[in-house]
Amino acid sequence: MKLFLKLFIIVYLCLFEVPNDQKKIIYDKEFEYQFYVNDTKNSIDKNLSDKKEYFWFKDGLIHKSIGASGGWLLNSTFLKYKRDGTIVEKGTFNNGLKIGVWYLYNPEGKFEKVLHYRSGLLHGNFESYSQETGDLEISGSYKNGEKSGKWINHLKLDTIIYKNGMVKIKDTTLKKGFIYRLFHKREKDTLHVDTTTKKDGFFKRLFHKSRKDSVSTK
Repeated sequence: MKLFLKLFIIVYLCLFEVPNDQKKIIYDKEFEYQFYVNDTKNSIDKNLSDKKEYFWFKDGLIHKSIGASGGWLLNSTFLKYKRDGTIVEKGTFNNGLKIGVWYLYNPEGKFEKVLHYRSGLLHGNFESYSQETGDLEISGSYKNGEKSGKWINHLKLDTIIYKNGMVKIKDTTLKKGFIYRLFHKREKDTLHVDTTTKKDGFFKRLFHKSRKDSVSTK
């Protein structure tokens, strides 16, 4: 099954290969990398943003750097496999920058993370999955490379609100909402009982005082 999937992806890439892009396949001790580089002359000396991370190829290796490139920029589809054929990472580059949806897989080939990029920056939905159960563990979103909005830990039932990458509100309603309400209900019931007890004690003392006064008068 893994071999069939791998062959299908290779055929797909061959059919839809982008003009001016040159396909590369390289290996290290653990992984196989399949990717494309922009083989036009200006792919090396292109005007690059000094705030973004670029991926480029030179001397048989993939490199990355902030705001600079010393080789051919990666372009189009990127695939990373273990040597046994298990997929590890899949995504897309545009002139050295990550774009679109990127998938990271655990050693068993199941989803580990799903990320969205726009022009090299994390932008859009983020999902992280438990390595033990495979269930969704953390979900949230990025905006221009920074955490934004509601981030939920689905296993701990905890929620954090981010604005411009900074924690704005930590909401633990999901975690202790039921217990919190139950505790306050018991506390309210206790206060109600205590109040009634105090009222009964007051009238009882008043009644005894009246009886004592009557006995003294006699």
